[in-house]
Amino acid sequence: MDLHKISKIGAIVLGLLGIVFAILSISSEQGSEDGVVGIFIIVSYVAFLLALGSVLAFVVLNFVNSKDKKYTLIALGAFAAVVLVAFILADGTEIHLKGGEVISSGFSKFVSTFLNTFYIMAALAVASLLYSSFGKLKK
Repeated sequence: MDLHKISKIGAIVLGLLGIVFAILSISSEQGSEDGVVGIFIIVSYVAFLLALGSVLAFVVLNFVNSKDKKYTLIALGAFAAVVLVAFILADGTEIHLKGGEVISSGFSKFVSTFLNTFYIMAALAVASLLYSSFGKLKK
């Protein structure tokens, strides 16, 4: 049995569990007090971990079976460079919230790094779409 069939069966099982828990939460008068919300959270964690595991498994299997690893490593290096640039541009100042809580400078820099990474990757995606669209218009 290959990995695709296993992940498909897992998705079907999680879908059926979701339907059962949805019916339980709809029929329950006290949704969160009965722990139904907690069950949904657990099911969502399991679904996320299964999805993440299957994606990582397919990536590793395709990388191992690929004949041209050079381009994959170049893409990973380019992504690491984008994350490094985003980290350098990140702002790491402490943030004081209304309730008196403080967000540390390290966590602030962490969040800012991933926001900057998203902005850079989005700008690169838009630029590549525009480039390919103008390339097609020239022809």
